[in-house]
Amino acid sequence: MKASLAAVVLALAAGAGEILIRPQEKAVPLPGGSAGLRLDDYYFDRTLGRLVVPAGGSGRLDFVDPETGSAEALAGFAAPARAASRGGPTSADGEAGTIYVTDRTDRRVYVVDGRRRAIVSSAALAGEPDYVRWVGPTREVWVTEPRERRIEIFSSSATLRHEAFLAVPDGVEALEVDAARGRAYTNSGSRTLAIDLKARKVAARWVHRCRRAQGLALDEARGFLIVACGEGRAVVLDAKDDGRALSDLLFGDGLDIIAFSPGTSRVFLPAARSATLGFAGLSDEGKLAMLGQVQTARGAHCVAADERGGAWVCDPERGRLLRITDALAAGLKTRY
Repeated sequence: MKASLAAVVLALAAGAGEILIRPQEKAVPLPGGSAGLRLDDYYFDRTLGRLVVPAGGSGRLDFVDPETGSAEALAGFAAPARAASRGGPTSADGEAGTIYVTDRTDRRVYVVDGRRRAIVSSAALAGEPDYVRWVGPTREVWVTEPRERRIEIFSSSATLRHEAFLAVPDGVEALEVDAARGRAYTNSGSRTLAIDLKARKVAARWVHRCRRAQGLALDEARGFLIVACGEGRAVVLDAKDDGRALSDLLFGDGLDIIAFSPGTSRVFLPAARSATLGFAGLSDEGKLAMLGQVQTARGAHCVAADERGGAWVCDPERGRLLRITDALAAGLKTRY
């Protein structure tokens, strides 16, 4: 079975055309989400073996078991007046079971002990937050503040301490950390910026080809940075060299938060307006090839990958996640 699947993948890479995958979908409701939730930036925590999901409208942080689909909710964050508003917990990231969560309602960044499911501390932010990222090489926490056109930097400890601002005059959208190269990446106007983590300065500006650049996904091992364009394009940049565009792919309408699965070399592309999820393979040369697509839900603009290569797509209007798997990802590690 594995050999035949690998042959199919190689045929695709050689230009045999698109394969219509046969995905399996399961809806996983989130606690208190029946009226809708503000879902945005979430991730799979390998230490905890859980998806960590800021459920904005509920004022909670949800821990979802990818095996059973069961969800535990941690309360204690600020809840907005309306469940589907911009407020509440919006972004999460972490390391070794410690989770950092931004909250738009009270403009704070929280430290959570993921093992105990407990809030440890929090710190005030100087502006409305969007993305939060743990920066391993410098042991810092970086938070984007788009309205203020900057990144706020905190030292990491049980009690976060403000360290600095990093100005991004042309705007800041998305944030990915490349520990292997000592850089962070963000989209800013017509460029994607590569920021030196230690110097806290822009090291390079790369053309991303987007009319409106949105999310980012990183293949750290091979040095590829994937940029999502809101108009429906994904572009692969060479992060290990000069940032040149290696390939691009047109798909759907309304791309925003995308994800990469290292185990399957799969790029997940959720298109909110066309209510579809695209599955693309990423080759060792940085070439994207579309494998297929599946219907999702209106407004499904965000996705995360679990350790088995499954895609977890947000369905904000129904306050749930859609767990989507396919035959090529099941039990097969592929290189396209």
